[in-house]
Amino acid sequence: MKLRRIGLALCFLLLTPLTGLAGELNVAVAANFRPVLETLAGRFQAQTGNTIKLSSASTGVLYNQITYGAPFDLFLSADARRPQMLEEQGLTEPGTRLPYAYGRLVLWHRNHEAVNLPALRTWQDHIAVANPVTAPYGKAADDVLNNLQLLDQKRPLLITGANILQTYQYVSSGNVALGFVAYAQLVTDGIDKGLYFVPEELYEPLRQEAVILKASRKKTLASDFLTWLQSPEVQRFIQAQGYYPARSVETRQQDNSVKQG
Repeated sequence: MKLRRIGLALCFLLLTPLTGLAGELNVAVAANFRPVLETLAGRFQAQTGNTIKLSSASTGVLYNQITYGAPFDLFLSADARRPQMLEEQGLTEPGTRLPYAYGRLVLWHRNHEAVNLPALRTWQDHIAVANPVTAPYGKAADDVLNNLQLLDQKRPLLITGANILQTYQYVSSGNVALGFVAYAQLVTDGIDKGLYFVPEELYEPLRQEAVILKASRKKTLASDFLTWLQSPEVQRFIQAQGYYPARSVETRQQDNSVKQG
């Protein structure tokens, strides 16, 4: 009888979802990727029982919070520079830094008017951009204007958002007609008019990297999530949301190197 009870108890444990053993990851995510990660977090929880708590801001702000000891397990940056800087400071788990997506910069006109580089040159009204000091998409916009030798000319017209989300809101609200935003933001809102893909040779690739933080007490779970984030299914979803997949740019760059060699 006693053995039977033990057997029934074991069967019950095996058949019961391990919600009591599920963990929670504290993830610092760049503002541009938050809408995508919110969806992915729900999928990850449905598949594994583990939850993800999101904290979102510009990459530079999150970087500063981490250096001051913010209790994050994982950092999803909008660039490669901040994760590398954290790595150099010994604040990350060695060997965990990797790309999870590549961002795409677009010039967007709120009223769906045609925009391109010639139109940008003659534009005389305000232009929304993210803060180039803290937001990688703002740095990319700054690089574009600088490479076109327009930065000094357009500087008085620039309306600067704290991050790419606020920059997008400036344009979507109608307060500013034109802005440099993330393509993913337009995909999220189903907008396919009035946008112009900025030539990628005008700015450094928006290589968005993730890294596990040294202070994390859930490194195994964080590693599992990063592996899941790199899976083909998840990468296809990320691409559908307006990003390049994590490996696509490296593959293209390697192919170009082979051709040039």
